Amino acid sequence: MKLTKPTREQVNAAVQAQLHGLLPTCPACGRTLAGHRWAILASDIAEPSTKERLKTLFGLFKAHEWAELSKTKQFDPAKNALEFFALLCNSGGVVSAVRNPFELLEPHELLAVETINSMESTEIERLVDDWQEFHA
Repeated sequence: MKLTKPTREQVNAAVQAQLHGLLPTCPACGRTLAGHRWAILASDIAEPSTKERLKTLFGLFKAHEWAELSKTKQFDPAKNALEFFALLCNSGGVVSAVRNPFELLEPHELLAVETINSMESTEIERLVDDWQEFHA
């Protein structure tokens, strides 16, 4: 049996399903995620050797330092990861911190959520090029 690499659309659909499972409604506007846009704002490998860097990233996340946070884009599919997802809506939106485990049967875990206002939403929108839209 030959394995094929998933398409971009399949990967995006899987990420959307995962995000929807973690956040069924938007904490900023209280609505379902249909019509919201999402993107990965930042990511880093989560292992003992990156512990200090992860603390720094969480500090940037809590301080709403989105430009500085967005500079980190490390990912290795064979390792655990910490991912920061931006979800935008008419009320502004949220940035969520999600643990993405390498282990196949271990679920993703929502670690924290920061609500953002419309000014922050505009800033984040400029920081990321690859936005996807949630579909109903």
